Amino acid sequence: MRIGELAEKTGVPVRTIRYYEDIGLLGTASRTESGYRLFTDRHQQQLAFIRAAQGLGLRLEQIRRILASASTEHSPCPCVRSAVEQNMQELDDRIVQLQAMRDNLSRTLYELDNAEHSDGSLVEVVCPAIESLNAGTPEVLDSPVEWRR
Repeated sequence: MRIGELAEKTGVPVRTIRYYEDIGLLGTASRTESGYRLFTDRHQQQLAFIRAAQGLGLRLEQIRRILASASTEHSPCPCVRSAVEQNMQELDDRIVQLQAMRDNLSRTLYELDNAEHSDGSLVEVVCPAIESLNAGTPEVLDSPVEWRR
């Protein structure tokens, strides 16, 4: 099947299929004499696996290792287990960070609600409710993707 048909069957955009092939995540397709890629049912199965693994939060490099493991005589399940355990630990760590941030936000709202309002005179700080947070606050992340390094 050609790439457009594979994209339609799997719901994976053509550009993504090309990218997966380019980075070696998806097996290389054979080519027609005119250069069109020809994909097989195996490619369709690989794409279904890649999408399912991404749905679990696995990263492309982890998926690559799992697929490489599956191409050997050994079961890829230990590789899958290792990736899932790693991601669970990262998620647990992120949950702790998010809970700490939530606690700080809640404390800041409390301080804002209970602070005496400024009389309009110039103050030396921007907002005491924020500046009073202790130095032990969790690492600030600029983007939700950052924690998945």
